[in-house]
Amino acid sequence: MTAVVRSLVAAAALAAVAAPARAQLGLLRDLHLTGGALVYAVRQGSDVEANSRTGTWKGVEVSVQTGRLAVRLSGMMGPLGGASTGLAQDVRETTLGVAYALRPWLEVGVEGEALRLKSDLAVTVWRLYGVRLGVSQGLGVEGLTGRADFAVYPMTGVVAARALARPMRAEVGLVWAPSRWPVEARFAYRVEHIDFEDTNDLRLAGLIGGVVVRYGR
Repeated sequence: MTAVVRSLVAAAALAAVAAPARAQLGLLRDLHLTGGALVYAVRQGSDVEANSRTGTWKGVEVSVQTGRLAVRLSGMMGPLGGASTGLAQDVRETTLGVAYALRPWLEVGVEGEALRLKSDLAVTVWRLYGVRLGVSQGLGVEGLTGRADFAVYPMTGVVAARALARPMRAEVGLVWAPSRWPVEARFAYRVEHIDFEDTNDLRLAGLIGGVVVRYGR
């Protein structure tokens, strides 16, 4: 009887150790990774046309997905040059988001964005925190999907800048992800609109494209 009890205890202990290991292996099998390069041809405009600027930003994007949950991190850097003296800036944009897929075509999440603008006169930082909604739809061509994203940032913080009000971003584009290749190409038009509490509104808009490599799909 004692030998049977010892055998049962040993089997239970082995199962207790093996269960987390199996869960971890299952999690690893369900883990999907992507990473690649981004290019953004952006124009910064405002109600005062003389203050408009243009530039090309370059950067990277990485994401980790398990099941319906995904974490995405992207960063881009580049100039914004204007016709007027003193308008040129170097810009760094960093975005971190967590999304959950309610349906294969619908995801919701939270997102934070930091925008650092450096000029000869000052260094300005905008921090935006909010929620994001994304929808997608197959377009009848293998691997081709239409996507639309909308984010609104009710919480903001600034350094050496005027207070912000109601920032929001919208993006509409295409994703081509052929199943036989571990890569996907993205092309979209992005608009980011920022209201200031005591001055002219600001808009960042332009074409954004990228190529990323997939692992685990």
